[in-house]
Formats: sequence, C-alpha cells, structure tokens
Amino acid sequence: MDEHMQHLDLVLCILEEYHFYIKTFKCAFVQEELEYLGHIESDDGVRVNSHKIEAMTDWPLPKDVSALRGFLGLTGYYRQFVRDYSLIAKLLTSMLKKDGFE
Repeated sequence: MDEHMQHLDLVLCILEEYHFYIKTFKCAFVQEELEYLGHIESDDGVRVNSHKIEAMTDWPLPKDVSALRGFLGLTGYYRQFVRDYSLIAKLLTSMLKKDGFE
C-alpha cells in the first residue's frame, strides 16, 4: 500500500507541475481492482469482465458468415483466457471458407 501511495503522490505532483487538471468525480483512487478495456485487473492478475462473458454466452446463433465473423471477433479477443481456444474455434473458422456456412 505504501508503494501505491508513493506512485499516486508522484503522479499527482507531475500533473500539478505541468498544470494538468483532473476531474475528481471521474477518478477512483486506492482501489483493489480496476476495470480497464473489458478486463478487471487486481493483485490476483487480469481476468475477463463478467459482462463480456455474458455478451458471448447470450450472442444469438449466427445465421450467416457475417454474424459468425462478428462472434469469432468477439471471442478471439478473449482467447488468452480460454484453454484450447484454437481447437474450439477451428470448426467455426472453417465455416468461413467458401460454401462452409450452409
């Protein structure tokens, strides 16, 4: 916690030195976890935001190649969090080929 407070103090001093202003109502200091770009970061590491998982599980069944691309794009962004993602997505990816989606 002391190291965190030192970093926070340093950042605030630099902002003041260069006349940058922050809107405190948009800030949250000394948090145990941080939501950032669809991920949640904490001392335990990085994990996927549960709202993003819901978006994938609630995704409607793709009816055409365009919808399948959209689904693979969303799930592909989170592939680092899914064990054997490439094996899971292989069949779906093969459906993107000509006459693969019928």
